[in-house]
Amino acid sequence: MTRSTLFSERIRHYCIQREISYYHLSYRSTVPMGTLMHILDGSTRNPRIHTLLKICSGLDIDIKEFFDCDAFENIELDAE
Repeated sequence: MTRSTLFSERIRHYCIQREISYYHLSYRSTVPMGTLMHILDGSTRNPRIHTLLKICSGLDIDIKEFFDCDAFENIELDAE
């Protein structure tokens, strides 16, 4: 699994879990809707940590929780 796919899946997972739309996440996190959509569709393959921190804030989770999954342990760092 690629990083971009994994970032997208994690964001989608938390939006579904918390029952919030991408628009609402964009508003809550102050990440522009276009930026969020580029992360979700894989156009942005390696988002900045600052952007991920803002997204996590909008999801009411910390960055550790976002990265706390088996998939991130097995990710190929030089695949992208």
